[in-house]
Amino acid sequence: MINVFKTLGILLFFISAGSFANCLSQSADVKLINHSISEGSYRFLAKSDVAKVLDLSDLNFEDYLVQTEQQITALNPRANVPCPVNNYVLNQQNISAPTITDLVKPYQLTHANSDKVVLLIHGLTDSPYSFHDLSAFYHQQGFNVRTVLLPGHGTAAEHLRYVDYNDWRALSAFAIEQSLNDFEQVYLGGFSTGAGLILDYMLTRKSLSPKLSGVMLFAPATKAKNSMSWLAQYIDYVPFLNWLDKDADVDFAKYESFPINAGAQVHHLMSNVYPLTKHHITHSVPMFVAVPEHDMTIDTAATLNLLVQWQRKTPTPLTLVYYGGRDNANQLSAFENVKLVTPQCMPKCDDQLQMAHTAIPNAPSNIHYGEHAVYRNCGHYLADVKKYNACKVTPNIPASEKTPLAGEKHALFQRLSYNPYYSELTNELALFLAK
Repeated sequence: MINVFKTLGILLFFISAGSFANCLSQSADVKLINHSISEGSYRFLAKSDVAKVLDLSDLNFEDYLVQTEQQITALNPRANVPCPVNNYVLNQQNISAPTITDLVKPYQLTHANSDKVVLLIHGLTDSPYSFHDLSAFYHQQGFNVRTVLLPGHGTAAEHLRYVDYNDWRALSAFAIEQSLNDFEQVYLGGFSTGAGLILDYMLTRKSLSPKLSGVMLFAPATKAKNSMSWLAQYIDYVPFLNWLDKDADVDFAKYESFPINAGAQVHHLMSNVYPLTKHHITHSVPMFVAVPEHDMTIDTAATLNLLVQWQRKTPTPLTLVYYGGRDNANQLSAFENVKLVTPQCMPKCDDQLQMAHTAIPNAPSNIHYGEHAVYRNCGHYLADVKKYNACKVTPNIPASEKTPLAGEKHALFQRLSYNPYYSELTNELALFLAK
């Protein structure tokens, strides 16, 4: 009954605001955004019962997709909000009038008579929408594409209060092994936590299928940038202390609010992966890794160190796309199996002070995260309401990773949400896949 009144309250707010917003217009509605921060309009699950993790034991991949979509529809408080996005991934699924459910659900794109697949695993607080651009690229290269929705995602941020990282590991293993059964060539792609899950899978198997043809890791979760993040696993046990951030959650494709438990669970995952010294590696699978030098979420130095350790244990063909000064990654270029790429900024990139963790998989043309998108990531101003609101609506503010330098150089900036070097990224991916 409480949730019924809450839903009615949100509906009445929309009526008083004078419009029934769609998923894109909500991103610029400052009145709605501030209401959503204070009331937690989209922070909580649509039903009082906490979502259970799907039982994967008797499912094939197609069944998994169906059941996951049903779960999103039941639990996401905005599941049926119209989302006027028109892109390649939706067109391939014959979805002409998408809702938020259609944008955040896992999917697969197929080719007749193709025996190769790319399986993509998204990051913490994200959804499969974060791979819409790269999915289009892979499919156009002739690959089948599969994505998954990690447990606790695609519904509401509250869901992450109850998830365990072993649930993520189980789903990743399910999807990987289903794909190995269904295809002759399997490539794995992961962003942030998704990439960490791929590393975890590889490091915890005594042997890997010869069908596993390569892995592509975008800003992989190895070690948190914040050296105090390990405390999250202990703070999570403190009664009534459940959230690190309470944002508006008007980003239809990912959560903006952040439960402490989410940090604790990804810390456990990263502790399994890094440092590499505790692992015995006997298998060599070609790797493609893209990392930003000034990542404020993941410690890039730790990722580079992991790759160096990997090369020393088992020489592995590696393409490293490094968004930063070449000298800072030269430790890897010394290995004969490593190709080091440091993209040069294309025109109109002058204000991108540093590549952001959040930006790598998104093309400049992305309707939600791209160069001309309405949505802006302004969570770094949550403690300052005036700056937060100004960040949302002030025209032509620069975009950058949320580094101290960005704060010094610009009175106001948004966190970069698209990759100005995206075409160079896909060119290198095409070369990697061609090998």
